[in-house]
Amino acid sequence: MLLSTLIMGPLNGESSVLYLFARRRFGWNEIDFSVYNSVISVVQILGGTFALAFFSKYLNLDDSVLGIIAMLSRLCAVIVFAFAKTGLVFYIGGFIEVFQTTCHISMRALMSKTVPPHELGQSNSVFGLFEAVTPLIFGPVYSNIYSYTIKSFPGMFFIFSGLMHLITLCLFVLMYKVQKSEKSKLKEKQRNMEHEPLNTGDGDVKK
Repeated sequence: MLLSTLIMGPLNGESSVLYLFARRRFGWNEIDFSVYNSVISVVQILGGTFALAFFSKYLNLDDSVLGIIAMLSRLCAVIVFAFAKTGLVFYIGGFIEVFQTTCHISMRALMSKTVPPHELGQSNSVFGLFEAVTPLIFGPVYSNIYSYTIKSFPGMFFIFSGLMHLITLCLFVLMYKVQKSEKSKLKEKQRNMEHEPLNTGDGDVKK
């Protein structure tokens, strides 16, 4: 649930002030902003599809690694967003976060693997509740950050998102290390089980 909050919170918070930021910084109107949203949505759908097909299916990367890739993509993007002076640079930031949707996929996959099968329904319900409550919390937080920094540094809320994404990145790295350690222990256990019958057989022969 912490991972869900750290991922969904910044996205919901940014959406509450993103149009105000784009209008003030780039002079965009509703049409400009709608075009941007449409283009970036298509880019992210294509990026998520590619990530699943190439990283997950072809390279067979762990779900936690997909989360790491998504967070690195998102971290680079928010830095570009925060300091963007033109609409073109802002678009470039949108293309940089091409793998952003992958973090949702990896988060769901990790939850399904770590939660016992009989508790999946309950976990999905709690997960959905957190997704519904998150905008109510982060919307006002981001609105306050933007209103307090609008004159000095309007992109400050992106830096705040970056800090939260950094924490999320660390969590994904930690989960990757835990998964890697568990796989190593499992392989070692399997090797020991394979050698045990052989050792027993050798002992019987010597007798």
